[in-house]
Amino acid sequence: MKTNKRTPLALAALLALSLPVSTVAGADTWDISKGKPSVSDGKVRIPGSGQRVLLLDDPAVTLVEEANAPGGVALGFSGTQAKPLIVSGGPFQGTKSLVWKVQLKPAGNSTEEGTVLQHSGACELRVKPGGREVRLYVTGTDKGQAAMLRSPLTPDEWNTVEVSVKDSEVALTVNGHPVAEVIPNSGQMNSTEAFFRIGKADAGRPYKGLLADLMIAQPAE
Repeated sequence: MKTNKRTPLALAALLALSLPVSTVAGADTWDISKGKPSVSDGKVRIPGSGQRVLLLDDPAVTLVEEANAPGGVALGFSGTQAKPLIVSGGPFQGTKSLVWKVQLKPAGNSTEEGTVLQHSGACELRVKPGGREVRLYVTGTDKGQAAMLRSPLTPDEWNTVEVSVKDSEVALTVNGHPVAEVIPNSGQMNSTEAFFRIGKADAGRPYKGLLADLMIAQPAE
């Protein structure tokens, strides 16, 4: 995947992309601590604030007691999961804007790049081996060059990661520190309908570590 060189954006653009989560209308959020096994099939379901549910049906993805996680519980990804965790409720619509927010505790002993969140064909958040860097890829409508942003992470500790895309502007904020970029050529994110994936891409890249306090707003208006 080709990426363009970073283009500095004005402070005003960064501030415009760094909207508080509470201002995003129609956001889906998941409190991992509310996950519990179903009486009917024993599978763990985590209800969202909307109609979408996270269903844990891979033994490599579990609920983990974690004192510093919101609610004291996190999603644990072993790095051996065979498939991504799919958000229920059908595919997410194509969009030109989105906001994601998540708490990550990447494993410092990971040896492969891992996909944390993905809207296929549009936007993907990955953690590099060793959990010391997160990268965001945003594909333009020409499906050629992608905007790529990177930011340091602290492995084996909790990090707050936020993603924002609006028109041509993209921001990645980690622990309160934003970096920004513009989508090359097309000027807008590729708008494609797709199921939302968590913890792994279809092509591989299983994430290893913990995840909590997930919010997805697509579109973000």
